[in-house]
Amino acid sequence: MAAQIEASKIVQRGLLARWRDEPGSAPTSRPELSGVRPTLDAIDEELVAALAAPGSPKAVQGRALEDPDGMRRRALVCALAPLDR
Repeated sequence: MAAQIEASKIVQRGLLARWRDEPGSAPTSRPELSGVRPTLDAIDEELVAALAAPGSPKAVQGRALEDPDGMRRRALVCALAPLDR
């Protein structure tokens, strides 16, 4: 759980830095949690399924390689570190 919280911080800080450097990329309104929750639930389901798959957590880490700025990759590596022991 602690690793997942740290991973969330990596993404939050990365987004804030991006929006500071590129103000036009910042959201113009706050999302409603009811609209975000289904996306978060789908991510959770996908992560649990991937962790149960053969080769996890390395298989899950491979999915983040397409991240252009590395932010999500760093967060995923952080979140999965305790599982890689």
